[in-house]
Order: sequence, then structure tokens, then C-alpha cells
Amino acid sequence: MTVLSKSLDKSNHPYLVFTSAGNKTALTSWVLGDKNFDLFCVYYAQGNEDNLASSSDYFVKHKGAKFPNLLWVYQHWPDILNRYDYILVIDDDLTLRAEDFNRHFAMHKAEKLWLSQLAFHRRGKVNHKINEAKPFSYMRYTNFVEVNSPLFERESLLMFLKEYDAEVVGIGVDYWYSSRLADKDTERNKIAIFDIIPCCNPRDQIAKGGVREIDTAVSFDDRMKSWDIKSQKLGIERNYQKIEYRAVRPQRFIATILPSLKVLFFKVLYHTYKKLTFSQPYP
Repeated sequence: MTVLSKSLDKSNHPYLVFTSAGNKTALTSWVLGDKNFDLFCVYYAQGNEDNLASSSDYFVKHKGAKFPNLLWVYQHWPDILNRYDYILVIDDDLTLRAEDFNRHFAMHKAEKLWLSQLAFHRRGKVNHKINEAKPFSYMRYTNFVEVNSPLFERESLLMFLKEYDAEVVGIGVDYWYSSRLADKDTERNKIAIFDIIPCCNPRDQIAKGGVREIDTAVSFDDRMKSWDIKSQKLGIERNYQKIEYRAVRPQRFIATILPSLKVLFFKVLYHTYKKLTFSQPYP
């Protein structure tokens, strides 16, 4: 078993984007334009190998969800992960461009963070209120980063992978690594959510025909039961309390105008839709 990879001998990228991808993926759009990162794709489906392999710097086939597949890669090819300073572990359907990844890596490095993510606007799903993009904000220090797109400083990720055992898939993984790093973040300045680049987490019915691909492998109930058991063993609250410590305003206010208008537009649109939908009388 080998990883199909392009010639990376001359690559000086300190950044790696890792994903576990199926056929309904946005991966090919991530690499359009100039990128300053390498891309590792673990493909768990059939029929789209050539297309995804040509867009990836590393490509291998293996069944499984994102973090179990990342653990599998770490166990088989630790040298690959060790060559990068920062590693983004991301769902394959998030709507982003190469320049968004470039900026995220640069901001994460500049702020000397252990863990971060981009905030989400209401064009798509917002699974946790703390992750909803705030207008006219640069970033917020928190104790939580969601499982769908955490960016790790390498040593922070390796610390987690040495403990992670793949018994938990999706639900609870973010509580696990967030709590471990938050416990060490005594000054509360190493974990953050960036509002300056709001991104879209596509809704299930749009991105996946109404069925989440993870549900075809492990049901929601089974994932929840696994976390119920594991959280007790780990001594982590089942419903981990998510805290926003403080916000950081942008140095250049004008740079926030366009992304903030986008955030506000989708927020108004979303709440208007909810009001119209749920205020209708029953027949």
C-alpha cells in the first residue's frame, strides 16, 4: 500500500490541507489559482479517482471518516505529517478558494495559534452559535473549534492523535481536542475563530441530496452513543461548554466592509426565511 504523490522534493510549503473525500466534494475548486499549501486526499468512494488524484499532492484510497482516516495516515506515514508546520483537517464539501486557505494559514501563523477555524455565515449551516460569523470583527479567542475545519499547529495535532483512538467519529471529536488544548491555554490566546473570512458550510439537502454521507457509514445515534461512553472515560463534559473569551477588532476597518455586508445579508435572509416558514398557521 502506497500513497500516490506528486514530486514534493522541491516543495517548501509549510502548510497541509487534509480531507477525506467522496464524490460530492468541493475539493477540485480548492486548488484553483495560486496556492501555498499541499493537499492530502483520502478517497473513500469509487469512480472519481483520476479527477481527485490530479488535484491532490497526496492521494490514497481508504474507507472511513475524516479523523479516523487522518489517524490511519499518521500510523502509516507519520513522516508526511511531520514535514508540515500547520495542518488543516477539513470536510470535503466546504465552499472555499485557494486564496481563502492561504489567508487562513497566514493569519493562524501570525497570531501564533495552536488551533483555529474560519467562521460560518448563514448562507449555509451554522452548527454552533459560537461559530457564526460576526460582522466587523477580525477574530475571537475561544475554547472551541468545530470538527469540520480545524487548523492545527503540528505539535498540537500530533498530541491529539497520540490519544485519539477512532472510537469517536464526528460527534465529540471537537470537544475532545478543544478541551485538551484549552486546558493548556492558560492565557486564553491560542484558540480562535476568524470572522474576517466567513465561509459556507453547505446545507445537507443542497450538498448531499438530503443525506449526509457520514450517516451512510455510521448513524447519528451510534455516533452520539459512542461519544456518551467516551466522554465519561475522558472526563470531558458530554455537552462541552463553548466560551468566547474576547474579540479582536481589525486594524483596517475598510477591509471588513465587504465580508461584513455578506454576513449581514445572509443573516437577514436566513431569519426572514425562518420567520416566513415557521409563522405559517397549520392547515
